[in-house]
Amino acid sequence: MGREEAEWDRFRREAQALGVALDDLSLGRFRRYLEELREWNEKIRLVGSADTRSVLWLHFYDSLTLLTVIGDARRILDVGSGAGFPGLPLGIARGDLEVCLVEARRKRANFLRHVVRILGLERVSVVEGRIGEGCVLEGEWDLAVARGVAPAGKWLRWVEPFLRDRGKAVLMLGEGEEAGIGEALRDSNWSLVERRTLELPVVGKGRRLLVVRRGDCFT
Repeated sequence: MGREEAEWDRFRREAQALGVALDDLSLGRFRRYLEELREWNEKIRLVGSADTRSVLWLHFYDSLTLLTVIGDARRILDVGSGAGFPGLPLGIARGDLEVCLVEARRKRANFLRHVVRILGLERVSVVEGRIGEGCVLEGEWDLAVARGVAPAGKWLRWVEPFLRDRGKAVLMLGEGEEAGIGEALRDSNWSLVERRTLELPVVGKGRRLLVVRRGDCFT
């Protein structure tokens, strides 16, 4: 087995360890996604590095960690999706999820539409525009997700109108990024319902997931 195939084999096994079973169709879609990402990354900067190891662990696997905390959510809003993270890997791994990728930058939105089309992801949609400008229906989504789009308090204010009653949001934080989050949640009347800490295999980076919901109880 060559080095690249070994990376893919481990990616599949590590996803399984997360509780995410990737069949051959899903794995083939991830491979095609990587190919397209590499090609488009030469024209528009989508990611810092498009080598197999970086994309598998820093982007694909990192996105899949959300599947450990989404619970029974079925309609997911990815705000500021960029190159498709984290929403697009969720749609590849879980065909039962309805995922909306919101991206304001036209070139990136074009990339997302292209990938969704060639991968045949019927339950994944792409919306070009800024959240809050009428491009997405309010009160329709079970869960909002994003990576590094804006400070926590600001981002939560953006997504709040688009969540259903008792809808949740997930803050994806790196090591040392949780300081001040509790205050931001209390100020905006969100409650913390779950905290999960993971380590990304191979690259050794930490990821902390905070699941929050509108409410008056902070734990």
